[in-house]
Amino acid sequence: MDKQKDFPELEGKEIQYKFLDGEQMTGVVVGCNYDIGITIMQPESDVYLLCVNGPSSPLGSLRDNLKPGVMWDDLFYGTVKAIQLGCVDVTFLFDLIETDPFNVPSQSTCPYNQ
Repeated sequence: MDKQKDFPELEGKEIQYKFLDGEQMTGVVVGCNYDIGITIMQPESDVYLLCVNGPSSPLGSLRDNLKPGVMWDDLFYGTVKAIQLGCVDVTFLFDLIETDPFNVPSQSTCPYNQ
Protein backbone atom coordinates (compact mmCIF):
# COMPACT_ATOMS: atom_id res chain seq x y z
CA MET A 1 0.00 0.00 0.00
CA ASP A 2 1.29 3.46 -0.92
CA LYS A 3 1.93 5.97 1.82
CA GLN A 4 -0.14 9.14 1.92
CA LYS A 5 1.73 12.01 0.24
CA ASP A 6 -0.63 14.96 0.56
CA PHE A 7 -1.95 16.16 3.92
CA PRO A 8 -4.55 18.89 3.30
CA GLU A 9 -6.17 17.98 6.64
CA LEU A 10 -3.11 19.39 8.41
CA GLU A 11 -3.30 22.79 6.69
CA GLY A 12 -4.43 25.39 9.21
CA LYS A 13 -3.64 23.12 12.18
CA GLU A 14 -2.17 24.98 15.14
CA ILE A 15 0.77 23.30 16.82
CA GLN A 16 3.45 24.06 19.38
CA TYR A 17 6.83 24.71 17.78
CA LYS A 18 9.82 24.07 20.04
CA PHE A 19 13.13 25.80 19.31
CA LEU A 20 16.60 24.42 20.12
CA ASP A 21 16.78 26.59 23.25
CA GLY A 22 13.51 25.10 24.55
CA GLU A 23 11.42 28.18 23.81
CA GLN A 24 7.99 27.32 22.42
CA MET A 25 5.57 29.24 20.31
CA THR A 26 2.36 28.53 18.47
CA GLY A 27 2.67 27.77 14.79
CA VAL A 28 0.20 26.99 12.04
CA VAL A 29 0.75 24.55 9.18
CA VAL A 30 0.54 26.36 5.85
CA GLY A 31 1.20 23.35 3.63
CA CYS A 32 2.27 19.72 3.90
CA ASN A 33 3.05 17.60 0.84
CA TYR A 34 5.65 14.85 0.35
CA ASP A 35 7.02 16.26 -2.91
CA ILE A 36 6.71 19.99 -2.15
CA GLY A 37 7.57 20.06 1.56
CA ILE A 38 6.25 21.55 4.80
CA THR A 39 5.83 25.16 5.87
CA ILE A 40 4.89 26.33 9.39
CA MET A 41 4.28 29.98 10.24
CA GLN A 42 3.22 32.01 13.26
CA PRO A 43 -0.56 32.47 13.17
CA GLU A 44 -1.85 35.88 12.08
CA SER A 45 1.68 36.88 11.09
CA ASP A 46 4.12 36.77 8.21
CA VAL A 47 6.81 35.08 10.33
CA TYR A 48 7.99 31.71 9.00
CA LEU A 49 9.01 29.17 11.65
CA LEU A 50 9.89 26.13 9.56
CA CYS A 51 10.64 25.46 5.90
CA VAL A 52 11.24 21.85 4.88
CA ASN A 53 11.68 21.76 1.10
CA GLY A 54 10.68 18.51 -0.56
CA PRO A 55 12.31 16.72 -3.50
CA SER A 56 10.18 18.59 -6.08
CA SER A 57 10.55 22.04 -4.53
CA PRO A 58 11.94 24.58 -7.00
CA LEU A 59 13.88 26.02 -4.05
CA GLY A 60 16.08 22.94 -3.70
CA SER A 61 15.49 19.90 -1.54
CA LEU A 62 16.45 19.16 2.04
CA ARG A 63 16.95 15.61 0.81
CA ASP A 64 20.47 16.65 -0.22
CA ASN A 65 21.35 17.65 3.36
CA LEU A 66 20.33 14.47 5.21
CA LYS A 67 22.85 12.58 7.32
CA PRO A 68 24.13 9.30 5.89
CA GLY A 69 21.55 6.54 6.28
CA VAL A 70 18.65 8.95 6.79
CA MET A 71 15.93 8.84 4.17
CA TRP A 72 13.58 11.65 3.07
CA ASP A 73 10.70 9.49 4.37
CA ASP A 74 12.24 9.60 7.88
CA LEU A 75 12.30 13.40 7.89
CA PHE A 76 8.97 13.99 6.17
CA TYR A 77 6.82 11.40 7.92
CA GLY A 78 8.51 12.07 11.28
CA THR A 79 7.59 15.75 10.93
CA VAL A 80 4.04 14.84 9.85
CA LYS A 81 3.66 12.64 12.93
CA ALA A 82 4.90 15.48 15.16
CA ILE A 83 2.37 17.83 13.55
CA GLN A 84 -0.42 15.30 14.06
CA LEU A 85 0.58 15.05 17.74
CA GLY A 86 0.54 18.84 18.00
CA CYS A 87 4.22 19.65 18.70
CA VAL A 88 7.21 19.98 16.37
CA ASP A 89 10.53 19.90 18.21
CA VAL A 90 13.24 21.25 15.93
CA THR A 91 15.80 19.05 17.74
CA PHE A 92 14.29 16.04 15.91
CA LEU A 93 14.99 17.71 12.57
CA PHE A 94 18.57 18.63 13.45
CA ASP A 95 19.22 15.01 14.45
CA LEU A 96 18.50 13.96 10.85
CA ILE A 97 20.13 16.77 8.90
CA GLU A 98 23.82 17.13 8.11
CA THR A 99 23.93 20.92 7.87
CA ASP A 100 21.78 23.75 9.19
CA PRO A 101 19.07 24.17 6.54
CA PHE A 102 17.01 26.56 8.66
CA ASN A 103 19.16 29.66 8.18
CA VAL A 104 16.32 32.14 7.96
CA PRO A 105 12.89 30.73 7.17
CA SER A 106 11.28 33.31 4.90
CA GLN A 107 8.90 33.79 2.02
CA SER A 108 11.77 33.25 -0.41
CA THR A 109 13.00 30.01 1.23
CA CYS A 110 9.72 28.21 2.05
CA PRO A 111 7.92 25.83 -0.31
CA TYR A 112 4.55 27.32 0.60
CA ASN A 113 5.09 31.05 0.50
CA GLN A 114 2.19 33.33 1.27
